Amino acid sequence: MAIKNPNTLPYFGSNNSWEAALGPGYTNPYPDSNYKPVSKGAATGHQQPITLINASYANPVHQSFVNSGAWAPAMQNTQNYCKANNVAAMYYMFYPSYDGNQSWAKVKSCIQTMVPYCTGYKVFANIANEIISGSSGINMGVSPWSDLGGAGASGFDGLINAIKQLRAMFGANVLWGLNDYNVCDDSVGGGCFKLDGMIKVYKACAANGAALDWMGSEGYWMNYKWEGYSDPIAMIKATCDKFAAAVPNCGIIYTEFSPMASAKGTPKWPKQTDAWKNLVGAFVAHPAVIGVSGPWGGFRLSSVWNGDSGEGAKLNWAWNDTSGNAPNDPDQTGQTGPGAVTGTLGWMQSQAAGWAGGGTPPDPNPPMESPEGTTVANDSGGTITDSTGANWTCAGGVVKRNGANAGYSANVTKIAYYSHVVWQTNAAGGWWHWDGASWIQGTDPTPKPPNPDTPLASGTYTVPAGTKITVP
Repeated sequence: MAIKNPNTLPYFGSNNSWEAALGPGYTNPYPDSNYKPVSKGAATGHQQPITLINASYANPVHQSFVNSGAWAPAMQNTQNYCKANNVAAMYYMFYPSYDGNQSWAKVKSCIQTMVPYCTGYKVFANIANEIISGSSGINMGVSPWSDLGGAGASGFDGLINAIKQLRAMFGANVLWGLNDYNVCDDSVGGGCFKLDGMIKVYKACAANGAALDWMGSEGYWMNYKWEGYSDPIAMIKATCDKFAAAVPNCGIIYTEFSPMASAKGTPKWPKQTDAWKNLVGAFVAHPAVIGVSGPWGGFRLSSVWNGDSGEGAKLNWAWNDTSGNAPNDPDQTGQTGPGAVTGTLGWMQSQAAGWAGGGTPPDPNPPMESPEGTTVANDSGGTITDSTGANWTCAGGVVKRNGANAGYSANVTKIAYYSHVVWQTNAAGGWWHWDGASWIQGTDPTPKPPNPDTPLASGTYTVPAGTKITVP
């Protein structure tokens, strides 16, 4: 994917943890009514300007266990909102620590339920959350990766095969990546000990036809901990430089940015607003950082998730929505709420238009959709490019989308493109069209030529020379 224009931050917004949405009794409106899409003008009051929604625990695998009934309507609401407001969304597809090591059949079938909700807008899809095991990369000996070849020749065959299958299921608007802590941040202490492992995985994927589009680094406690670095700004620059050099053209997103989630020592900047200005300023300045979402979950409002003692848990407010908490925030001296607008939020509102800037530049060589009626014979080496930019080929009687098998196909003689839909036919003369997830049997889509013996209807006709002929 294209890296951002200089000194911009194309994707920014808040986090909505869907843990509540995935359980009984989910009633919270979604998306948050306090969001203000940048495309709709300047945010004021307690509105948070956004170009991105991180609905991280939309997690379809977890939803399959909970089955609350709220998931599908919430997904539909999010899709409608993003399409109407030019907002991107981030979804965590699977969280093994949360959902267990499920089989690939289970994971794939759950993720497939996301297909209809991931069209018409940009989606950052986190394949599997927090799976990097230090500098070694990923344990390929457990499901679902072991179901797809385990480590194999590349060291990560299971993940690589999963990526190829996922790309075949979704459109080119869905960008795939992995997310973890202590990559380009120091969330749990100990330094950025997962950075080398993340680089190792991304390089292996790129070398084996499964390059990833973005990388997520969580970004907790960045105002407090930066082992091995002189300060958090130095940490951001050094680690992001290292990743960008090893994995070029792959954007970095700080996904759960909560720099003062709780007190973990002496802060670099005592005031929340100063922490945000300096840290987000470093994201804006770095050429590989394309986005940030935060603060995490309930840290956005001062009335929820204040479980940690002391001022720390209340220092990520974007909006002070209760009385009595403001004195805990040095930015808020003398304000008692509710509804007091924090210095952090006011600063975010003033910067949003500049962050959005020109956004990500357009691809200088955008994929061109194949013309109506394009056909590609089996083993001819030809390609059909659909409206999403996906490339379709046919070799050995098997249809592939972006290099991966598109569902099941066999004995295919050619593929064809009609009305923005890819079709295939086999030696027996049957026809099937791709519905986004599988092949559906249909009838020959080839337009039928007009019958030259059909009499003309009554009316006036213009021939090429301009002579009019009237048919009685």
